[in-house]
Amino acid sequence: MPADARQERVVVGFHVGTPTASLALCTLADARSLAVIEFHEERRLHRYLTRALGHLLDVGGVEPEQIAAIGVGRGPGAFTGLRVGLSAIAGLRQVWSVPCYGMSSLEALALGLSEEERPVLALMDARKDQLYVGLYGPQQDGRRPPIEQDACINKGQLTTWLDKLGPGVICGRGAQAWAELSLAHCHPDARVITDPMAAPAGPAIARMAQACFNSGEPGQQDALAPVYLRSAVA
Repeated sequence: MPADARQERVVVGFHVGTPTASLALCTLADARSLAVIEFHEERRLHRYLTRALGHLLDVGGVEPEQIAAIGVGRGPGAFTGLRVGLSAIAGLRQVWSVPCYGMSSLEALALGLSEEERPVLALMDARKDQLYVGLYGPQQDGRRPPIEQDACINKGQLTTWLDKLGPGVICGRGAQAWAELSLAHCHPDARVITDPMAAPAGPAIARMAQACFNSGEPGQQDALAPVYLRSAVA
């Protein structure tokens, strides 16, 4: 690998608290994607997160000292996954001594649809016949501004959110789990994406942190404070 590649600074994005964890690496200068790792080990996240991070850096051809910033999805999500994952990331931030930027995991899903210009309704399965929902507008300066505050809802409340979305896009694992209901009640011009991999959250979180760092925004004190939206459910 060329010597100058080893000097390039990078940003790491973490998405935890869901059955599929996502880690991504992008360049600090231009948010160019270098590597993405996804794995399904929610119950042993602490052990596999460190291993996956090492693999991510190897794939990207990056040394730890090149890391300039961290981006993380703060939730909502599974209580255990968020608590364990964010605790592990807090240790990494301390070792690396770099700024950390947090964002809603629902916004990360919406932002993962980087080519989509319409509003996005991001859905995550909250278990117990509930959904985490986030409604976001078109992209602006690397983010998607919220139209409504993220919430935890029951199945009967989804139609209200679909009405607010109108002819937008629905994505996330909740869209997959509740596809029949979404398709039955959404706007005829709305698009329902049932493939959970169509909106990769890890790369979106990395791009968010890259934009924050380059705009001169300091690291957030509460970046690693989990957002649950309801009482703890492991």
